[in-house]
Amino acid sequence: MKKYNISIIIPLYNCEKYILQCLTSIKNQKFYNYEVIIIDDGSNDCSGQICKEFIEKNKLNNFQYIKKKNGGASSARNYGIKISTGEKIAFIDADDFVTDNYLEELYRLSTKSDLAVANYYEYFNEENIVSNELIIPRNNIKKTFILSMFDENYSSSYEKNNIKGSRTIWGKLYSNKIIKDNKIMFKEGIKFFEDGIFNLEYLMYANKIEFTNKKIYYYRSNETSITKRYYREKLEEDINKMKIIEKIISDDKEINMAFNIYKYNLYISYLMNSLFHKDNKDKKEKLIKQLKKVIKEQYYGKFDYSIFKYLKRNKRIVYILTKLRCYHLICVLVNIKSKKN
Repeated sequence: MKKYNISIIIPLYNCEKYILQCLTSIKNQKFYNYEVIIIDDGSNDCSGQICKEFIEKNKLNNFQYIKKKNGGASSARNYGIKISTGEKIAFIDADDFVTDNYLEELYRLSTKSDLAVANYYEYFNEENIVSNELIIPRNNIKKTFILSMFDENYSSSYEKNNIKGSRTIWGKLYSNKIIKDNKIMFKEGIKFFEDGIFNLEYLMYANKIEFTNKKIYYYRSNETSITKRYYREKLEEDINKMKIIEKIISDDKEINMAFNIYKYNLYISYLMNSLFHKDNKDKKEKLIKQLKKVIKEQYYGKFDYSIFKYLKRNKRIVYILTKLRCYHLICVLVNIKSKKN
């Protein structure tokens, strides 16, 4: 069996509109020693057929297409990790695409680090492509990277930086050995921040991070993001997620401060995307009763006052109303904010 330098894992689900552009960008790489593992997570559109025809037409022996029963993106990525043979692992989403020097640049960085990170474009359409400049901290790089996963504003105040995309797994190159030796897998069943949890766990074993400011990954931004959709089970997932993260992170003061800010932001997201979302048809009395329980039981933590200065204006108002137990006013404010969005 051939030994590859890089294994590229692509979870695929109903992406017939974009998958060809993704695969073409990978085929056109200047770097040659890589394998591509496409895990079709039960697509019911033409995605699979497009992949198989692309591989056959271009006679790509280093590309393999595998279809499995639907289990979610984390399940698909875990399957890909198990069968990967590369020294390094890259994750590319099926609706994204990369420049022809993507693997070349990341692999060069990875030879002197445990994690290679690239800059990226946020792609809406050909007329709307947004870019940003990475500002890499001079000191405490690993710690700042972790802080930025929880809250970019707080990490910037700790060490001047602009590390966008720290929560994501795309735009990065990982050590397959670190992943497999430490049994690092994606937490299946979690819809939000599953990439961030994977990165947090990985960084517990990785020592050095290298960055490039070259924009070599195109992340296709979805304006109807899943983060704005109604999610009834969000509270249960958030509680589970916070327990997982607490087991991973250290007792470091700054990291725990950033985690507390993150928990508060989860609380705000819960209010907007679940409890008081327009698609939640529960009666107001029931919603207020649930809010009282969430605050009383401190599901999202105690909301220590130390986080207050890192919050934006509207979140500060909700913070004060939460501390004062002004449940009905919280409901009104969140509904006003939701309508604006």
